[in-house]
Parts: sequence; structure tokens; C-alpha cells
Amino acid sequence: MTEPATGAGQWEAVYFDGRGNRGRLVSLRFGPALEIAEKGVFLTAWPYADVRRASAGKGVWILHAMAAPELARLEARDPALQAQIAARCRLLAGEGAGDAAKPSAIGWSIAGVAAIVGSIWIGIP
Repeated sequence: MTEPATGAGQWEAVYFDGRGNRGRLVSLRFGPALEIAEKGVFLTAWPYADVRRASAGKGVWILHAMAAPELARLEARDPALQAQIAARCRLLAGEGAGDAAKPSAIGWSIAGVAAIVGSIWIGIP
């Protein structure tokens, strides 16, 4: 395994904060959460259980956190960094996330059917 790109315990990645489309070179540190800093200034921390991986090109991991702004993401290209992330972020592929979404989807489906039935009941004299 290679050493971190930015020194002891830190790795480099590109961070998009979700407010703009400019990527920023940041350092990542694996503490109690995935800590993101730019030039030594702390930006944010993502709990490991919230980190998910989106599809990307070969050799690139696009990561986002469930509680982060919608368009916030990290791009990790270093295979050693990817291995470190995979070892800590057990729900990268979203395992378990689908189970939590099922009740919500069922609720919205029932609400949609009720709205259609209500429209027919009131709309047809």
C-alpha cells in the first residue's frame, strides 16, 4: 500500500462543495468521520455510514454523503485511498438504504392512489 499523498494520515481528493462547479484539491483524514480540509482549513466531516459511491469512469470513485448538500461530492482516483474508504465506509453501494426508502415509497404510492380516487369521486357528479 502506498503512503498518503499529503503526509501522515492524509490523502488527496477533489471536492465539490455543492454550491459551485469548481473542484478544490483537498486533503482527507480518517478520524471519527471522513474529514475534509483545504490547505489545512477544516471544511466538513462526513460520517462513514453516510458515504455512498456513485457510478463514475474507470478508476474514479465519486462519493457523496447523505447529509451533505445535494451536489457536494468527492472524486477519489488513488486506488490506495479507495481501499481505505472501502474499509471504513461499509455502505458505499447503498446497502440498507433501499430498506429505509421502501416505507416512504409505499406511503407516496398510497397517497397517489388516494388523490386519484378523490379526484374521480369529486370530479364525476
